[in-house]
Amino acid sequence: NFIVTEIGDLRGYTRYGGWYGLPYANWNAMFASFCLEYAGIEDVKISKLGKISCYKFIPVVEVSGVFTDKNALKMYISADGNKIPIRAQMSLVVGSAKVDIVNYEGLPNPLNFRK
Repeated sequence: NFIVTEIGDLRGYTRYGGWYGLPYANWNAMFASFCLEYAGIEDVKISKLGKISCYKFIPVVEVSGVFTDKNALKMYISADGNKIPIRAQMSLVVGSAKVDIVNYEGLPNPLNFRK
C-alpha cells in the first residue's frame, strides 16, 4: 500500500501514521506520539534535585538472562526543551537497578525541578 508524492517519492502506509491520521507521512514523529499516548507523562522525584515532569518510555526488551520480562526497562526523559534522560529503571533477573541524573550543565533550557 503506497503513494507517490508530488516530487516522486514513494511512501508506504504505516500503522503509526494511520493512528495519527496521516497514514503515508514520515512515521518518526508519529511513532513518538504513539509511544507517549500509551506510556504518558509522569512526575519523577530525584532526591537531591526535586520533582520534574518526564515522558515515560517502556521499550520492549528481549527476555533473556538479564531482564525479567519484555517491559522490564522504563526510561524517563525530561518533558521540556532539553529532552534529556532523567531516570532509567530495570527489573533484572538478579534484582533491580535504578539510574538517576545527579548533575547537569550547559543545557539550552533550564530544567524545571520542583520541590
